[in-house]
Amino acid sequence: MLRFLRRTRHAGTSPVVASYDRIYAVGDVHGQAHCLDALMDRIEADRLTHDDERRSRIVLLGDYIDRGADSRAVLDRVAALLDEGAVALAGNHEDALLTFLRSPVAGASWLTFGGVQTLASYGIAPPRHEAAEELSDIAAALAEAMGDHVALLRQRLMRYLVSGDVVFVHADLEPRVDLDAQDERVMLWGHPTDPGAPWRPGKLVVHGHYAEPKPVRSEGRIGVDTGAYFTNTLTAVRLDESVGFIRSSDPAP
Repeated sequence: MLRFLRRTRHAGTSPVVASYDRIYAVGDVHGQAHCLDALMDRIEADRLTHDDERRSRIVLLGDYIDRGADSRAVLDRVAALLDEGAVALAGNHEDALLTFLRSPVAGASWLTFGGVQTLASYGIAPPRHEAAEELSDIAAALAEAMGDHVALLRQRLMRYLVSGDVVFVHADLEPRVDLDAQDERVMLWGHPTDPGAPWRPGKLVVHGHYAEPKPVRSEGRIGVDTGAYFTNTLTAVRLDESVGFIRSSDPAP
């Protein structure tokens, strides 16, 4: 999602994750399987440098598909990471794909912001005329080609995760609204009028969705979508008693 956050000077002590957690939160992959592979290697190398009692957890912040060339391979890797104990959040691109599968005509806009590349990764040609019958045939072919990946997107992706004073979400939270009362569309697609606003005092929101060449730290926020599909760099933030950033483009361990 190419929408820019306001930048503010970071001040004060950041809220921290639970004392037993060390979390690596990974930004939007967008079909860049090679970036995800490289970043996982660098996260593993970083993990091995710590000898305390914290448990290491990977949190994937959504938007695994579209725009890049290898969405199918990325979902294979996401499934494997989930089996190993990672947490994967849903993003707006996953939401758009599922809408297309349910209602091909109503959801056809997905094809205009990355869906065509995802079709190609499953060996499916894009529509020629976008007639209703053609779109329905493509949606059926995609659902068949995706196989277990459809269930992965429908059943295994969370909307948010909380650790200590930190909330992980794909895009946004409505200011001052309890988590269980949040608008799901805001969580997936971002706030329509005030993107990146602080959620609550003393809380930190870690998210992707808003692509910037470098991570963005602002009041109550850390954004780690570094536009992997156009920068060729995927970024994770490590949160424990401090904050650090790891990039797929960092020197190999």
